[in-house]
Amino acid sequence: MRPATLQIVSTSPGCISYRLIAAGRVVWSNRVHDRPEGHAGARRRLAAWAAEHRYTVSERKEGNTRRAS
Repeated sequence: MRPATLQIVSTSPGCISYRLIAAGRVVWSNRVHDRPEGHAGARRRLAAWAAEHRYTVSERKEGNTRRAS
């Protein structure tokens, strides 16, 4: 299994980005609306993808970030 870190970032009001980072790069990402069903769906998709590609996932939450313009 390969280690990866789940990064959860608020990218804008009401929008959350889930990013799976391995070896210093994003290997999977998904943006969702900040609602319980959005978070649950993103986690299900992540779990399926990570299992298929043999990643073990640890979690890290971050605050708001700003996109580079």
